Amino acid sequence: MTNTKLCIRRHAFRLPILSGIAGIALIAWNCQPEKRVNQDPPHSTVEASVEPTVDSYATPDYGAPEPEVKADSTEEEHKIEIKTAYGSIMIGISEQLNPVISSEEAEKIIQKRADATILYLKNRDFENLAEIAHPEIGVRFSPYSEISQDQVVLLPEIIENTLMDTTAYTWGIYDGITRPIESSFKRYFERFVFDRDFSAADTVTYNRIIGSGATWDNVLEFYYRDITVQYHFYATEEAPTDWTSLRLVFSEYNGQWYLVGISHNEWTI
Repeated sequence: MTNTKLCIRRHAFRLPILSGIAGIALIAWNCQPEKRVNQDPPHSTVEASVEPTVDSYATPDYGAPEPEVKADSTEEEHKIEIKTAYGSIMIGISEQLNPVISSEEAEKIIQKRADATILYLKNRDFENLAEIAHPEIGVRFSPYSEISQDQVVLLPEIIENTLMDTTAYTWGIYDGITRPIESSFKRYFERFVFDRDFSAADTVTYNRIIGSGATWDNVLEFYYRDITVQYHFYATEEAPTDWTSLRLVFSEYNGQWYLVGISHNEWTI
């Protein structure tokens, strides 16, 4: 009995002590800062929100970035360079560089001089041909329809004595075989100038081109300020590729019209 009472007394003594300790611990816990507790269960998958990609330039300060090609692009972005007798010029890619002088006006201006020139060529009268050749820039000779600034140009004093000139010039490239056309003026003349009697051509046009082969035909662009006269033979049913033309180009200088170009044209590959 005594032992039982002693045990009760001991436990009755401890209870206030334990209660005091528990109270202090509770007070200390309540004084701790608030902590965020992860309420998700272990290993649970949390879907992250996907935000749309925003260009770094698209900010309230700068606005959306400009497109690479503007809708109102300038005409300069749509032009190409054209080589002419007067240097390079720029024209729209959808445009065509037409002659300054109309066909009707050109015929009135140059018909007599052009017909006289054809007779000089037919008669091999190079002395008179030199008289109507441009005194400053001479005459450019083109074996085919493409005209370029690097083709042979002969001054009047050379043309006057050209039949005695044995110099081998490089006139261009033979169509189809890509071999240089290297010959004297006399041989070139017989093949690429007066290979037919153009004084009896089927038709004559002024600043208007007919007949076209595979070679680029830029005579009206190259000489767009001048007058081009074409003497043309049509093809026949028996020979559909047997057409040919001779073109004479005249330019005004000091109030007179002088010969500046002789261009031959025929069917090309």
